[in-house]
Amino acid sequence: MLGLANSVAFAGSAKPIFKVSEAIVRLGADTVLTAAFSQLTAQWLRGACKQSERSLIHALWLEYLVTAHCAAEIARRLSDEEVEVSLAYAAGLLHDVGTIALICAQPEPMSRFVRSGYDFGSPLYAGFVRAHTRLGGALLHRWRTPSEIATVAVCHHSKSVLSESAASIIVFLADHLHGAVLDHDRAGFENPEACRSGCFGDATQMIMAALAALGIADDLDVLVGRVAAESRSIEMLGTVIHL
Repeated sequence: MLGLANSVAFAGSAKPIFKVSEAIVRLGADTVLTAAFSQLTAQWLRGACKQSERSLIHALWLEYLVTAHCAAEIARRLSDEEVEVSLAYAAGLLHDVGTIALICAQPEPMSRFVRSGYDFGSPLYAGFVRAHTRLGGALLHRWRTPSEIATVAVCHHSKSVLSESAASIIVFLADHLHGAVLDHDRAGFENPEACRSGCFGDATQMIMAALAALGIADDLDVLVGRVAAESRSIEMLGTVIHL
């Protein structure tokens, strides 16, 4: 918390602070809760993937952080408050937990598969989609995660995702915005190559349909810009993987 509060993203030219209570005031309650949840999840991820390629796990973790921040920003833009921001963030962070489980089980072949770009359009990719969504949903149910989050893990690749819950549509859309966030002129990632582009191919028509379904088609550039502006804090949250 102190490191985040003293980072350029939050401190600017302000004096360094050395008390956690002061860090909480500077960051705000929402940022503190988001950071705490992210750090706890990252600690689990680090412990679960001891046999995996560390740089790959770090890249995936940054990808999931970007997805979570995009999902939270989308939820904030919704006028009907159908999805709480905290739910959207958690669902974005955990939607690909099945991928992490597959990497733990088969680290070498999965590392090659992910590094190759997921081999879009192939039977192998289709098998991966089925495996990581079903496994992710099963794990989250077993861990007694809220059912809304488990449903997102199962449905975020579904061709019928637009008929699913608002949370599923939000995460589907958020998972397609990595490139837009990285390319935005407000982005300040020190190592943008470390943020992967996600495990989706081209889905332009579905993205536009998702924007229309959520009623935020005119807000896309604004919400992408807000996430891009948080790039430094996102990277700060991502550093726990290397500790």
